[in-house]
Amino acid sequence: MPAPEAAAQVQRLCAFQVMGSTAQSVQAAIALAQEHQLQWRDALILEAALRAGADVLISEDGQAGRRFGRLVVENLFAG
Repeated sequence: MPAPEAAAQVQRLCAFQVMGSTAQSVQAAIALAQEHQLQWRDALILEAALRAGADVLISEDGQAGRRFGRLVVENLFAG
């Protein structure tokens, strides 16, 4: 990829909000994993999406259609 195109792609990515982890967010993810029978990494992603106020979480796993409050999990690869 040419440098100007790469720079433009990075600039587009900078528009996204980055959700860092804290001790409290890790504890919340543990609670989500236990309550909803989720894999640890899925719970961490879900917790960050909930904290960010997301309405939709795009996932490639079998969680498609599940709702967590107002957040719904969608799988764009499901046919």
